[in-house]
Amino acid sequence: MNVRILMLHYDNASVHSARLIEVLEEKHIKVIGFPPYSPNLAMCGFWLLFNLKRNLRGYGFHSKDKIDDAINAFFSLIPRNEWLEAFNLWKIHLQKCTDAGREYFEHS
Repeated sequence: MNVRILMLHYDNASVHSARLIEVLEEKHIKVIGFPPYSPNLAMCGFWLLFNLKRNLRGYGFHSKDKIDDAINAFFSLIPRNEWLEAFNLWKIHLQKCTDAGREYFEHS
């Protein structure tokens, strides 16, 4: 039997999640909630935005198009293995949060 593990991270604000939760429960998929207002658990807050801000620090942008170009260039230069490493570290961070009773804590 080939078993795959699926992890879905979503915005758990009730307005966004009610229908999603309903569908997942209908399919007998276990839903694990996160504490409200937990930006340290969002992938963008965990790794992506930190690195983006660090990369773009010190540049001045005179138009939205220039910002978009810089962000797209940043994303295109991230090697696949870095995305995978960040995702794996994020999964470890999520597990630590679960083990800590879903309490807030800093990256470790």
